[in-house]
Amino acid sequence: MPGLISAARALLGRVYKPGFVYHKAGVFLTDVVAEAERQQSILARVDDERRVRAMRAVDEINRRHGRHTVRPLAAGAGRGWDMRRQRVSPRYTTRLDEVLRVKQGQCATVNRRRLAMRKLKIIEHISLDGVIQHSADGDDFPYGDWTAPYRTPAGRDAMLAAYGERFDLLLGRRTYDIWSGFWPKAPSSPMADGLNAATKYVATHRPESLEWGPFEGPGPDIVEGVRRLKSQDGPDLILSGSSTLTSTLLEHGLADEVLLAVYPVLLGMGKRFFAEGTPPRSFELVGTKAFPSGIIFSTYKVAGPLKTG
Repeated sequence: MPGLISAARALLGRVYKPGFVYHKAGVFLTDVVAEAERQQSILARVDDERRVRAMRAVDEINRRHGRHTVRPLAAGAGRGWDMRRQRVSPRYTTRLDEVLRVKQGQCATVNRRRLAMRKLKIIEHISLDGVIQHSADGDDFPYGDWTAPYRTPAGRDAMLAAYGERFDLLLGRRTYDIWSGFWPKAPSSPMADGLNAATKYVATHRPESLEWGPFEGPGPDIVEGVRRLKSQDGPDLILSGSSTLTSTLLEHGLADEVLLAVYPVLLGMGKRFFAEGTPPRSFELVGTKAFPSGIIFSTYKVAGPLKTG
């Protein structure tokens, strides 16, 4: 029996060739399958609640993107074989957790290796009273560059790690204009190089006046534009500054993570993280880290509408 199974695996392995996408391929052994090697649906090995959640997620993806966009495949006898079977087609997955990660109401991209979406992370440097404004920005804000006394190599490295090696930017027009006056001229550094190389998706009515590239417009409808961007292949999206965009994206459930670098200062004035009238939300703390400078990094996952009582 082990010899037959090894031969079948070897034959199936010869079918796959790099650069080709297969709709379906397999080797069937009839009435000679050992119990320990039996193929079993990934949905057969979980409890009823997770099975229902998984199938709802699959149904939603297929409803939005067409029939058979994704199907749960049988799981193999071992983890290594499961991973190999994922090469059957980008339409199939043997990884139940990745199906469950796609929530109803969101778009999805199915590629050769995984089922995922680009994440949208909101990253802000913020005071204890919620101010994220760092420059005069056309008004009478008097506390420009108030974060400077707290900058340290440890904080810089932590912020670089939060951005990741590759990322794209989602910016409001005012934040874009402020950054474009500084970062293109800044000395080479991991942060400067990353920001300059990133594609900037800028919410603006005057795209013809953009100069700091590469850049694109998300479209006239920012909500649908961001949904479209998240469904495409590419690195994660980072939103920083741009408080008007922050409120809109949170209201429509498009933000995945929020990182607040909280500084030990009270400013008493300036633009705040959320615009007035932003719908209340609940957040789940993912992680926190304090630095000797007094800055605290807190990372949150959006949990949903505010619960009271």
